[in-house]
Amino acid sequence: MSFNNGWLLKERILFVFSDPGGAKPILALITNLGLTDYKVVSDRRYSFYTDFDIPVCAPAQTPEADISEFLPSLVFTGTSYTSQIELNYLRVSKDMQIATVSFIDHWTNLSKRFINAGGTAVLPDEIWVVDDAAASKGVSEGLLAETLKVSGNPYHVWLAAWKPSLTRSRFLTGLGLNADLKYVLYVPDPLTNSPDNYGFDELNATQALVDFLKNNRDALMARKVLLKPHPNQQVESLASEVDASPDMMLIPAETDMNTCIYYSDLVIGFFSSALIEARIMGKPVARYIPASALLDPLHDKNSGPVASTFEMLFANNRNKWN
Repeated sequence: MSFNNGWLLKERILFVFSDPGGAKPILALITNLGLTDYKVVSDRRYSFYTDFDIPVCAPAQTPEADISEFLPSLVFTGTSYTSQIELNYLRVSKDMQIATVSFIDHWTNLSKRFINAGGTAVLPDEIWVVDDAAASKGVSEGLLAETLKVSGNPYHVWLAAWKPSLTRSRFLTGLGLNADLKYVLYVPDPLTNSPDNYGFDELNATQALVDFLKNNRDALMARKVLLKPHPNQQVESLASEVDASPDMMLIPAETDMNTCIYYSDLVIGFFSSALIEARIMGKPVARYIPASALLDPLHDKNSGPVASTFEMLFANNRNKWN
Protein backbone atom coordinates (compact mmCIF):
# COMPACT_ATOMS: atom_id res chain seq x y z
CA MET A 1 0.00 0.00 0.00
CA SER A 2 1.19 3.47 -0.79
CA PHE A 3 0.24 5.30 2.41
CA ASN A 4 0.20 4.53 6.12
CA ASN A 5 -3.09 2.99 7.24
CA GLY A 6 -1.75 1.81 10.59
CA TRP A 7 -3.80 4.52 12.29
CA LEU A 8 -6.83 2.26 11.79
CA LEU A 9 -5.49 0.10 14.64
CA LYS A 10 -6.40 2.91 17.05
CA GLU A 11 -9.98 3.26 15.83
CA ARG A 12 -13.23 1.53 16.76
CA ILE A 13 -14.55 0.86 13.27
CA LEU A 14 -17.96 0.01 11.88
CA PHE A 15 -17.47 -1.51 8.40
CA VAL A 16 -20.39 -1.50 5.95
CA PHE A 17 -20.56 -3.06 2.48
CA SER A 18 -22.90 -4.69 -0.02
CA ASP A 19 -21.26 -5.56 -3.37
CA PRO A 20 -18.30 -8.02 -3.53
CA GLY A 21 -16.00 -5.23 -4.73
CA GLY A 22 -16.27 -3.63 -1.31
CA ALA A 23 -16.72 -6.76 0.74
CA LYS A 24 -13.48 -8.52 -0.24
CA PRO A 25 -11.11 -5.56 0.25
CA ILE A 26 -12.71 -4.67 3.59
CA LEU A 27 -12.47 -8.22 4.93
CA ALA A 28 -8.90 -8.43 3.64
CA LEU A 29 -8.03 -5.09 5.24
CA ILE A 30 -9.24 -6.33 8.63
CA THR A 31 -7.19 -9.51 8.20
CA ASN A 32 -4.04 -7.86 6.84
CA LEU A 33 -3.87 -5.29 9.65
CA GLY A 34 -5.02 -7.65 12.40
CA LEU A 35 -7.79 -5.28 13.50
CA THR A 36 -9.65 -6.27 16.67
CA ASP A 37 -12.02 -3.42 17.55
CA TYR A 38 -14.60 -3.55 14.79
CA LYS A 39 -18.03 -4.65 13.63
CA VAL A 40 -18.93 -5.65 10.05
CA VAL A 41 -22.41 -5.07 8.60
CA SER A 42 -23.78 -6.15 5.21
CA ASP A 43 -27.16 -6.59 3.59
CA ARG A 44 -25.86 -9.56 1.55
CA ARG A 45 -24.35 -12.99 2.17
CA TYR A 46 -21.48 -14.45 0.10
CA SER A 47 -19.74 -17.82 0.03
CA PHE A 48 -16.34 -16.14 0.31
CA TYR A 49 -17.10 -15.05 3.89
CA THR A 50 -15.77 -18.49 4.89
CA ASP A 51 -12.30 -17.46 3.62
CA PHE A 52 -12.12 -14.91 6.44
CA ASP A 53 -12.57 -15.65 10.12
CA ILE A 54 -14.67 -12.52 10.48
CA PRO A 55 -18.33 -12.35 11.57
CA VAL A 56 -20.57 -10.39 9.18
CA CYS A 57 -23.80 -9.14 10.73
CA ALA A 58 -27.11 -8.23 9.16
CA PRO A 59 -27.88 -4.52 9.52
CA ALA A 60 -30.03 -3.28 12.36
CA GLN A 61 -33.46 -1.85 11.57
CA THR A 62 -31.84 1.55 10.98
CA PRO A 63 -28.25 2.81 10.58
CA GLU A 64 -28.85 4.99 13.63
CA ALA A 65 -29.50 1.86 15.70
CA ASP A 66 -26.28 0.15 14.61
CA ILE A 67 -24.17 3.26 15.13
CA SER A 68 -25.72 4.15 18.48
CA GLU A 69 -25.24 0.60 19.78
CA PHE A 70 -21.66 0.08 18.59
CA LEU A 71 -20.45 3.70 19.05
CA PRO A 72 -17.68 3.65 16.43
CA SER A 73 -15.03 6.33 16.06
CA LEU A 74 -14.95 5.61 12.32
CA VAL A 75 -17.42 4.27 9.74
CA PHE A 76 -15.69 2.63 6.75
CA THR A 77 -17.79 1.62 3.73
CA GLY A 78 -17.63 0.05 0.32
CA THR A 79 -19.21 1.75 -2.70
CA SER A 80 -21.93 -0.42 -4.26
CA TYR A 81 -24.05 0.00 -7.37
CA THR A 82 -27.01 -2.07 -6.27
CA SER A 83 -27.57 -1.02 -2.68
CA GLN A 84 -27.99 2.22 -0.76
CA ILE A 85 -26.81 0.75 2.53
CA GLU A 86 -23.37 2.37 2.45
CA LEU A 87 -24.75 5.81 1.60
CA ASN A 88 -27.37 5.50 4.34
CA TYR A 89 -24.67 4.75 6.93
CA LEU A 90 -22.49 7.58 5.60
CA ARG A 91 -25.36 10.06 5.87
CA VAL A 92 -26.14 9.10 9.46
CA SER A 93 -22.44 9.08 10.40
CA LYS A 94 -22.00 12.60 9.06
CA ASP A 95 -25.10 13.76 10.96
CA MET A 96 -23.59 12.24 14.13
CA GLN A 97 -20.17 13.81 13.38
CA ILE A 98 -18.41 10.45 13.10
CA ALA A 99 -15.38 10.19 10.78
CA THR A 100 -15.99 8.34 7.49
CA VAL A 101 -13.93 6.55 4.84
CA SER A 102 -15.11 4.80 1.66
CA PHE A 103 -13.16 2.42 -0.59
CA ILE A 104 -13.59 2.23 -4.40
CA ASP A 105 -12.26 -0.96 -5.97
CA HIS A 106 -12.43 0.02 -9.67
CA TRP A 107 -11.86 2.86 -12.13
CA THR A 108 -15.46 3.45 -13.25
CA ASN A 109 -18.17 5.90 -12.12
CA LEU A 110 -16.28 7.05 -9.06
CA SER A 111 -18.38 10.13 -8.27
CA LYS A 112 -21.69 8.46 -9.18
CA ARG A 113 -21.17 5.93 -6.40
CA PHE A 114 -21.90 8.67 -3.87
CA ILE A 115 -25.23 9.83 -5.32
CA ASN A 116 -28.18 8.50 -3.31
CA ALA A 117 -31.63 7.52 -4.58
CA GLY A 118 -32.80 11.11 -4.18
CA GLY A 119 -30.00 12.45 -6.36
CA THR A 120 -28.02 13.95 -3.46
CA ALA A 121 -24.27 13.48 -3.04
CA VAL A 122 -23.26 11.79 0.24
CA LEU A 123 -19.47 12.05 0.47
CA PRO A 124 -17.16 10.59 3.15
CA ASP A 125 -14.23 12.42 4.72
CA GLU A 126 -11.77 10.22 2.80
CA ILE A 127 -12.08 8.13 -0.35
CA TRP A 128 -9.57 5.33 -0.83
CA VAL A 129 -8.79 4.36 -4.42
CA VAL A 130 -6.62 1.63 -5.93
CA ASP A 131 -4.04 3.71 -7.81
CA ASP A 132 -3.01 7.12 -9.13
CA ALA A 133 -5.10 6.66 -12.28
CA ALA A 134 -8.23 6.17 -10.18
CA ALA A 135 -7.37 9.26 -8.13
CA SER A 136 -6.98 11.34 -11.30
CA LYS A 137 -10.26 9.96 -12.62
CA GLY A 138 -11.95 10.94 -9.36
CA VAL A 139 -10.69 14.51 -9.62
CA SER A 140 -11.87 14.72 -13.24
CA GLU A 141 -15.33 13.64 -12.04
CA GLY A 142 -15.48 16.40 -9.44
CA LEU A 143 -14.22 14.65 -6.30
CA LEU A 144 -11.92 16.76 -4.13
CA ALA A 145 -8.26 15.82 -4.55
CA GLU A 146 -7.55 16.26 -0.84
CA THR A 147 -10.10 13.55 0.03
CA LEU A 148 -8.61 10.94 -2.33
CA LYS A 149 -6.02 8.54 -0.89
CA VAL A 150 -4.19 5.91 -2.97
CA SER A 151 -4.43 2.79 -0.80
CA GLY A 152 -3.91 -0.02 -3.26
CA ASN A 153 -6.32 -2.94 -2.95
CA PRO A 154 -6.00 -4.85 0.36
CA TYR A 155 -7.68 -7.85 -1.24
CA HIS A 156 -4.86 -8.24 -3.77
CA VAL A 157 -2.33 -8.43 -0.93
CA TRP A 158 -4.40 -11.13 0.77
CA LEU A 159 -5.10 -13.02 -2.48
CA ALA A 160 -1.43 -13.49 -3.36
CA ALA A 161 -1.16 -16.16 -0.63
CA TRP A 162 -4.60 -17.74 -1.06
CA LYS A 163 -5.15 -21.47 -1.70
CA PRO A 164 -8.53 -23.24 -2.16
CA SER A 165 -10.02 -25.36 0.61
CA LEU A 166 -11.68 -27.67 -1.96
CA THR A 167 -9.83 -30.11 -4.16
CA ARG A 168 -10.40 -29.83 -7.90
CA SER A 169 -12.44 -33.04 -7.83
CA ARG A 170 -14.73 -31.87 -5.01
CA PHE A 171 -15.19 -28.46 -6.61
CA LEU A 172 -16.23 -29.85 -10.00
CA THR A 173 -18.41 -32.68 -8.72
CA GLY A 174 -20.14 -30.16 -6.47
CA LEU A 175 -21.20 -28.38 -9.67
CA GLY A 176 -22.42 -31.69 -11.16
CA LEU A 177 -19.44 -31.92 -13.53
CA ASN A 178 -16.87 -34.58 -14.30
CA ALA A 179 -14.07 -34.48 -11.73
CA ASP A 180 -11.33 -34.17 -14.35
CA LEU A 181 -13.06 -31.62 -16.61
CA LYS A 182 -10.86 -28.87 -18.05
CA TYR A 183 -12.59 -25.54 -18.44
CA VAL A 184 -12.39 -21.90 -19.47
CA LEU A 185 -13.88 -19.46 -16.96
CA TYR A 186 -16.01 -16.65 -18.43
CA VAL A 187 -16.70 -13.68 -16.11
CA PRO A 188 -18.83 -11.11 -17.99
CA ASP A 189 -19.44 -7.78 -16.26
CA PRO A 190 -23.09 -6.77 -15.69
CA LEU A 191 -22.82 -3.91 -18.19
CA THR A 192 -26.60 -3.72 -18.62
CA ASN A 193 -26.71 -2.41 -15.02
CA SER A 194 -24.18 0.35 -15.66
CA PRO A 195 -25.11 3.99 -16.20
CA ASP A 196 -22.38 4.15 -18.88
CA ASN A 197 -22.70 3.10 -22.51
CA TYR A 198 -19.88 0.70 -23.34
CA GLY A 199 -21.04 0.05 -26.90
CA PHE A 200 -21.78 -3.59 -26.04
CA ASP A 201 -23.03 -5.57 -23.05
CA GLU A 202 -22.84 -9.02 -21.49
CA LEU A 203 -25.87 -10.25 -23.41
CA ASN A 204 -24.69 -9.56 -26.96
CA ALA A 205 -21.14 -10.58 -26.01
CA THR A 206 -22.41 -13.92 -24.71
CA GLN A 207 -24.46 -14.38 -27.87
CA ALA A 208 -21.27 -13.80 -29.88
CA LEU A 209 -19.48 -16.45 -27.79
CA VAL A 210 -22.32 -18.95 -28.27
CA ASP A 211 -22.28 -18.34 -32.03
CA PHE A 212 -18.51 -18.77 -32.18
CA LEU A 213 -18.57 -22.08 -30.29
CA LYS A 214 -21.43 -23.37 -32.44
CA ASN A 215 -19.32 -22.91 -35.56
CA ASN A 216 -15.99 -23.90 -33.98
CA ARG A 217 -16.64 -27.00 -31.91
CA ASP A 218 -12.91 -27.84 -31.70
CA ALA A 219 -11.87 -24.43 -30.36
CA LEU A 220 -12.10 -25.50 -26.71
CA MET A 221 -10.06 -28.71 -27.20
CA ALA A 222 -12.48 -30.80 -25.11
CA ARG A 223 -12.95 -28.05 -22.55
CA LYS A 224 -16.16 -26.43 -21.38
CA VAL A 225 -16.89 -22.75 -20.81
CA LEU A 226 -18.18 -22.09 -17.28
CA LEU A 227 -19.97 -18.75 -17.04
CA LYS A 228 -19.71 -17.32 -13.54
CA PRO A 229 -22.29 -14.51 -13.31
CA HIS A 230 -21.69 -11.42 -11.23
CA PRO A 231 -23.97 -11.30 -8.16
CA ASN A 232 -25.69 -8.24 -9.68
CA GLN A 233 -26.24 -9.85 -13.08
CA GLN A 234 -29.50 -10.46 -15.00
CA VAL A 235 -29.03 -14.22 -14.76
CA GLU A 236 -32.23 -15.15 -16.55
CA SER A 237 -31.20 -13.33 -19.73
CA LEU A 238 -27.75 -14.91 -19.66
CA ALA A 239 -29.23 -18.36 -19.05
CA SER A 240 -31.32 -18.16 -22.23
CA GLU A 241 -28.12 -17.53 -24.21
CA VAL A 242 -26.05 -20.23 -22.50
CA ASP A 243 -28.78 -22.88 -22.80
CA ALA A 244 -28.32 -22.72 -26.57
CA SER A 245 -24.73 -24.02 -26.33
CA PRO A 246 -23.68 -27.57 -25.34
CA ASP A 247 -20.18 -26.19 -24.73
CA MET A 248 -21.23 -23.73 -22.02
CA MET A 249 -22.64 -23.95 -18.52
CA LEU A 250 -24.00 -21.23 -16.26
CA ILE A 251 -22.82 -21.91 -12.73
CA PRO A 252 -24.46 -20.42 -9.63
CA ALA A 253 -23.54 -16.80 -8.86
CA GLU A 254 -22.67 -17.82 -5.30
CA THR A 255 -19.96 -20.25 -6.47
CA ASP A 256 -16.64 -19.15 -5.00
CA MET A 257 -14.85 -16.98 -7.55
CA ASN A 258 -11.34 -17.72 -6.35
CA THR A 259 -11.84 -21.48 -6.62
CA CYS A 260 -13.32 -21.02 -10.11
CA ILE A 261 -10.22 -19.08 -11.16
CA TYR A 262 -7.71 -21.38 -9.46
CA TYR A 263 -8.75 -24.54 -11.35
CA SER A 264 -9.40 -22.87 -14.73
CA ASP A 265 -7.16 -23.08 -17.79
CA LEU A 266 -8.04 -19.57 -18.99
CA VAL A 267 -10.12 -16.67 -17.63
CA ILE A 268 -11.96 -14.45 -20.12
CA GLY A 269 -14.07 -11.34 -19.62
CA PHE A 270 -14.28 -7.61 -20.33
CA PHE A 271 -13.43 -5.30 -17.42
CA SER A 272 -14.06 -7.46 -14.35
CA SER A 273 -11.79 -7.18 -11.33
CA ALA A 274 -11.69 -10.98 -11.50
CA LEU A 275 -9.33 -10.64 -14.48
CA ILE A 276 -6.81 -8.76 -12.36
CA GLU A 277 -7.30 -11.27 -9.55
CA ALA A 278 -6.67 -14.13 -11.99
CA ARG A 279 -3.35 -12.57 -13.02
CA ILE A 280 -2.37 -12.30 -9.35
CA MET A 281 -3.09 -16.04 -9.09
CA GLY A 282 -0.90 -16.74 -12.13
CA LYS A 283 -3.69 -17.72 -14.52
CA PRO A 284 -3.83 -16.89 -18.25
CA VAL A 285 -6.26 -14.05 -18.92
CA ALA A 286 -7.85 -12.69 -22.11
CA ARG A 287 -10.32 -9.88 -22.67
CA TYR A 288 -13.08 -9.64 -25.26
CA ILE A 289 -13.57 -6.03 -26.33
CA PRO A 290 -15.51 -5.86 -29.64
CA ALA A 291 -14.83 -3.24 -32.26
CA SER A 292 -18.08 -1.54 -31.23
CA ALA A 293 -16.74 -0.82 -27.71
CA LEU A 294 -16.79 2.83 -26.66
CA LEU A 295 -14.97 2.47 -23.32
CA ASP A 296 -12.22 0.31 -21.83
CA PRO A 297 -11.52 1.24 -18.20
CA LEU A 298 -8.80 -1.43 -17.95
CA HIS A 299 -6.86 -0.44 -21.06
CA ASP A 300 -3.71 0.39 -19.07
CA LYS A 301 -4.13 -1.99 -16.10
CA ASN A 302 -2.09 -5.01 -17.29
CA SER A 303 -5.30 -7.03 -17.16
CA GLY A 304 -4.75 -9.31 -20.15
CA PRO A 305 -4.50 -9.12 -23.95
CA VAL A 306 -7.52 -7.83 -25.86
CA ALA A 307 -9.26 -9.46 -28.83
CA SER A 308 -12.14 -7.95 -30.80
CA THR A 309 -13.56 -11.37 -31.72
CA PHE A 310 -13.76 -14.69 -29.92
CA GLU A 311 -12.05 -16.33 -32.86
CA MET A 312 -9.01 -14.13 -32.23
CA LEU A 313 -9.24 -14.61 -28.48
CA PHE A 314 -9.14 -18.41 -28.59
CA ALA A 315 -6.53 -18.55 -31.36
CA ASN A 316 -4.23 -16.25 -29.39
CA ASN A 317 -4.53 -18.10 -26.08
CA ARG A 318 -4.78 -21.81 -26.87
CA ASN A 319 -1.03 -22.32 -26.42
CA LYS A 320 -1.28 -20.99 -22.83
CA TRP A 321 -3.59 -23.77 -21.63
CA ASN A 322 -2.32 -26.46 -19.35
